[in-house]
Amino acid sequence: EKKTNELEIFGTASEGFVQQYSNTDIQLKNLSFNGSFTDDFANYTDSGTGFIFYGEGSRTITYDGYGTLKTPAGTFFNAMRLKGISSQVDSADFGVGVTIIKTDFTVYDWVVANQPGVLVSVYYTHIIYETRFPGLDTIIEDVGTFKSVNYIDNFTVGTFEQPDELVGVDLGFAGANPVSDELSLKITIKNGNENLQMLLTDVNGRVVETSALTLSPGENRLSLPVSQLATGAYFVTLTDGKAAKSLNWLKL
Repeated sequence: EKKTNELEIFGTASEGFVQQYSNTDIQLKNLSFNGSFTDDFANYTDSGTGFIFYGEGSRTITYDGYGTLKTPAGTFFNAMRLKGISSQVDSADFGVGVTIIKTDFTVYDWVVANQPGVLVSVYYTHIIYETRFPGLDTIIEDVGTFKSVNYIDNFTVGTFEQPDELVGVDLGFAGANPVSDELSLKITIKNGNENLQMLLTDVNGRVVETSALTLSPGENRLSLPVSQLATGAYFVTLTDGKAAKSLNWLKL
């Protein structure tokens, strides 16, 4: 919902997938230099597996810098830097045990007027897993902190733009969905070699990973490590810079 001074997300849905916010998540809000805002959020996710995933957290966004941004896609003046610090707790009851995932994010985003989306993102992600079985000690695994740097190259899609469907390319799963450690994809190229860019984004449109692909005619299989990502819903998108094709998937 777009309001006078902010943009909130109530949830998202597609065939076999629903994510709803019982406490809406503020995505955009007016900020002046060195200004900040803090928001709490809560949601549940049903991916059709029979298990419901619950999440809650808080986020503080600060407009803490501006200047000239240089990327392989070009040089951008008067770029704003937004620093986001958030903590999130995700949980699910699988009948025989409960899994709790605690995730701390520190994110630096660079945005430019009249350039849709975030041009560059730097993520620092720290994850702790807790597994609880009745009558047993809690298992705690600290997987450490991961750093990810991503930028968009030749693929800018605004809020009111819908990219064309990528023709001659089929995108599907080669393994299970939801996934915990690896996302397995099957990409079929019908006509000739294809040089494509692959984007992993969360349901809020934030890019969490990018990679360049050179694919051969016929069936290509890829396995992507995703254990460093927080529990939740994501999208994988293939693009040639003009058209795109996407799948939604769930990280346990």
